Parts: sequence; C-alpha cells; structure tokens
Amino acid sequence: MVRSQDVLLGVKLFLHGEQTYAKLSSALGLSVGEIHNAYDRIRQAEILTTVRGEDTISRKNLYRLLAYGIPSIFFAVRGPILYGLPTAYSHPALQTLFEDTGESLSFPVVWQTPQSSKNTFSHQDVRGESISPLYPSVTEASKIDSEFWEIMALVDVLRIGKTPSKNIALKLLEKRILEKKE
Repeated sequence: MVRSQDVLLGVKLFLHGEQTYAKLSSALGLSVGEIHNAYDRIRQAEILTTVRGEDTISRKNLYRLLAYGIPSIFFAVRGPILYGLPTAYSHPALQTLFEDTGESLSFPVVWQTPQSSKNTFSHQDVRGESISPLYPSVTEASKIDSEFWEIMALVDVLRIGKTPSKNIALKLLEKRILEKKE
C-alpha cells in the first residue's frame, strides 16, 4: 500500500530524475531507510517502473495517484488560523489561476511551518487557515524546490477545493505531468 511519503518521492523523481538516497533524504526530510522503503512501495504500485534497464516514473500512474487517489485517501484536515507556507489556491504562482472560482479570494490556506509554531517566520510565511500537509516534511521540502511546491499545492486543491477549483487543478496537473517535456 502506498504511503504519503511515497508520493513525495514519486513527485521528486518525476521532477528531477534518479538521485542518491542521501540526496533524496536531505531534500525530502526522510531517513535513508524511509527512502528505500518508499522506492519499494512505488515500484509495487507501478509508479516507478524499469524501462530498458533504467528506473523511470510512469507519468500516467503518478497522475492517477495524485489526481484521484490522494484526495480520497489522504484528505486534508483543516486547522486553526496561523502563519505558514501558502498552499492550494493560495500558492503564489497559482493564485491568479483560481480567481474566477472565488476560493482564492477567501482566507489563504497554509501549511504550518516549524518556524511559525515557534513564532518566528520566514519571508514565505503568510497568515491563513492551516491544513494538514500530505506528509510533515512537505513544507520544508517545498521551500527548497519550487516545482515540487507547486505540484504539492495543486494536490492540496484536490484535497480541499470545490468542483470548479478541482477541475482547474486537474487540468494543470495533467499538463505538468502528462505533457511535461523531457
């Protein structure tokens, strides 16, 4: 069975290709053992496949997992108002794309960051309604990888958004994953 940290690994491999376990561990905030186990699970789920002797991410299977599996299995839990990293339709690069839905005009949606829980904030933190991240380390991983952050934010739209927003997020994910140039 796929776990939430496996999704982080699948997205990171899709975006940046094969990397050492140590580098992935550092980038995703997972232990080397968690990376190893996540590799095994995404292979079993056929998100990671071997083509001509090389590991490759199945775009179709990754898209299906992000678009249809995650919102049902790893639903978001809404929390209190606090400072954190913007996500979903509050992501800086996505806000204008969701203006017509009305959701982006409401209070921002954020993941609580370790700094905000200690009342110290980064330049990226904003005040908003918190939601549970897909996995606790997703916030820190997103701060160092903007492409990763954007995909995770689109997944959060699917986890919390209404139908018009979800339809936009599905189209954007499809474009980024299924149509991405090598």
